[in-house]
Amino acid sequence: MVDKESNKVLYPEAVKDFVDVLFSFFTLPLGTIARLVATDSNIEAVQFWQH
Repeated sequence: MVDKESNKVLYPEAVKDFVDVLFSFFTLPLGTIARLVATDSNIEAVQFWQH
Protein backbone atom coordinates (compact mmCIF):
# COMPACT_ATOMS: atom_id res chain seq x y z
CA MET A 1 0.00 0.00 0.00
CA VAL A 2 1.38 3.40 -1.01
CA ASP A 3 0.56 6.75 0.58
CA LYS A 4 -0.29 8.97 -2.41
CA GLU A 5 0.50 12.25 -0.63
CA SER A 6 4.01 11.37 0.56
CA ASN A 7 4.61 8.75 -2.16
CA LYS A 8 5.93 6.29 0.44
CA VAL A 9 5.23 2.63 0.92
CA LEU A 10 3.17 2.09 4.06
CA TYR A 11 3.43 -1.71 4.02
CA PRO A 12 4.20 -4.21 1.28
CA GLU A 13 1.64 -6.65 -0.01
CA ALA A 14 2.63 -10.02 -1.41
CA VAL A 15 0.91 -13.03 -2.88
CA LYS A 16 1.22 -16.26 -0.87
CA ASP A 17 3.16 -18.01 -3.65
CA PHE A 18 5.80 -15.27 -3.67
CA VAL A 19 6.21 -15.49 0.11
CA ASP A 20 6.52 -19.28 -0.11
CA VAL A 21 9.34 -18.93 -2.64
CA LEU A 22 11.16 -16.49 -0.36
CA PHE A 23 10.88 -18.86 2.60
CA SER A 24 12.14 -21.74 0.46
CA PHE A 25 15.42 -19.83 -0.02
CA PHE A 26 15.89 -19.84 3.77
CA THR A 27 15.24 -23.56 4.19
CA LEU A 28 17.66 -24.65 1.47
CA PRO A 29 20.84 -23.41 3.19
CA LEU A 30 19.70 -24.82 6.55
CA GLY A 31 19.22 -28.23 4.99
CA THR A 32 22.63 -28.04 3.35
CA ILE A 33 24.29 -27.07 6.63
CA ALA A 34 22.57 -29.91 8.46
CA ARG A 35 23.70 -32.38 5.80
CA LEU A 36 27.30 -31.14 5.95
CA VAL A 37 27.40 -31.29 9.75
CA ALA A 38 26.03 -34.82 9.74
CA THR A 39 28.57 -35.89 7.10
CA ASP A 40 31.51 -34.33 8.96
CA SER A 41 30.44 -35.94 12.23
CA ASN A 42 30.27 -39.36 10.58
CA ILE A 43 33.75 -38.95 9.12
CA GLU A 44 35.18 -37.98 12.51
CA ALA A 45 33.52 -40.97 14.15
CA VAL A 46 35.00 -43.34 11.57
CA GLN A 47 38.47 -41.80 11.99
CA PHE A 48 38.19 -42.16 15.78
CA TRP A 49 37.47 -45.89 15.54
CA GLN A 50 40.31 -46.50 13.05
CA HIS A 51 43.01 -45.41 15.55
